[in-house]
Amino acid sequence: MATSLQLFRDRLVAITSSTPFGRLHLALGGLAAYLLLVRALRYRRIRNIQRYFAQCRNGEGSMTVEQAQRIIIPLFSYEMPLLMNYSLAFALFKTYGVPSISSILKKTGELSSSAGISRRYADTEILITTWMYCPLQGLFDDAPSPGFVRHPTEVPTQGIENPPDDNMIHQVSDPRANISIARTNWLHSRHNISNDDMLYTLALFVLEPATWAKKWGWRDLTGLERQALWVLWKDVGTRMGIQSIPGSLADLEAWSEAYEPIAMLPAESNKEVADYTIAELLHVVPNAFGIKAFAKRITYALLEPRVRIAMLYPKQPWYMHALLEGIMGIHKYGSRWLVLPRVWPTVFIDNKTPWRGLETRFHPTRYQPVPWYKPEANGWLNPSHWASQLAVAIGFYKETPSVKLSSQGYRLDIQGPVALEASGIRETLDGADRLLRFGCPLGKSNGPQRENL
Repeated sequence: MATSLQLFRDRLVAITSSTPFGRLHLALGGLAAYLLLVRALRYRRIRNIQRYFAQCRNGEGSMTVEQAQRIIIPLFSYEMPLLMNYSLAFALFKTYGVPSISSILKKTGELSSSAGISRRYADTEILITTWMYCPLQGLFDDAPSPGFVRHPTEVPTQGIENPPDDNMIHQVSDPRANISIARTNWLHSRHNISNDDMLYTLALFVLEPATWAKKWGWRDLTGLERQALWVLWKDVGTRMGIQSIPGSLADLEAWSEAYEPIAMLPAESNKEVADYTIAELLHVVPNAFGIKAFAKRITYALLEPRVRIAMLYPKQPWYMHALLEGIMGIHKYGSRWLVLPRVWPTVFIDNKTPWRGLETRFHPTRYQPVPWYKPEANGWLNPSHWASQLAVAIGFYKETPSVKLSSQGYRLDIQGPVALEASGIRETLDGADRLLRFGCPLGKSNGPQRENL
């Protein structure tokens, strides 16, 4: 073995020193080997998932909600986490172009201050990510599929606002998904939201990830992934009490395309809500040299014509669109050919702390400009203390973590505006109980049952 290694080393030395182009040849060979490695590994995870769920892919069996989650989680954690999460954020932002939705948001006043916007976005991302990543059936039964992130769970035994002993929250491994949906249902119940607006929002969550992947992802979503998004969100929609959900992905897409021109119309409320949101998203961008103004124009260029018109934003010149396409094209093709696949998952919620009851507090893995739920870093010798101070000094955060910003972490049953933290807790827990028993908020469901418990 030593002799072989010596011969190999001597050969490399001979190649790099015998000719002026030796080192160039070696560098090109190394680059070619790297590109081949990227190509070999880039599609490996999705191919494994396609094989694992071949029965669903071939239409030989119906896809369950658990299977849908197992297909989607690798997409959002490993394959295209940043792009997929932005696609959901944009889906939510796109609904602000509907006056019947933006007027409700304007009346709440939640988007009229930086703290309110940061809290709303943190809570929305936490709630949505929780029901996407945690088991909607209350547990994951089988062995995990390729690329799937298993969440450690523990049957809860006690809690601050403990529900009755016969509540299903006590009888499943992880009730977080259904608590998050039940809390969302309670928050929605305080406003007169039409079923069509709820259904349109649901449709965007199903359709926008595939749209973004086709435009700017390193690959399109597979038919299996699109179907999984449909199965998951249809189940979520059923648990939210949304009526008249179309019976197939194609029907949902057709309904959305027909509804959008009717509902998405220009209105001042659209612009006001969108202005607050864009200002928060671009908080860290400096005003100097017109950088923030330029970033706003890039944001406008990102919008589809109908959305931009509904939000009363000006049309951007061709070169702004060309610049946007160029930047996103570099990301698209660079990721496909030059970047090795992700080894560690990117997950917004805390998937390491096990569920131990309602007293369990969780911290997200990233934070808004007003850092809700970020742990405090006390002590002059604590590096995190100085990191927080620096983040505020350079404008990354608007203030340091504190108890006022729930630095102790979040609880799903009290998510929502600060003024409502102490309200609706019992209704939320009772709602979660019904969801775990029947799969819908009214106690009857044509969806999944909990007969196995």
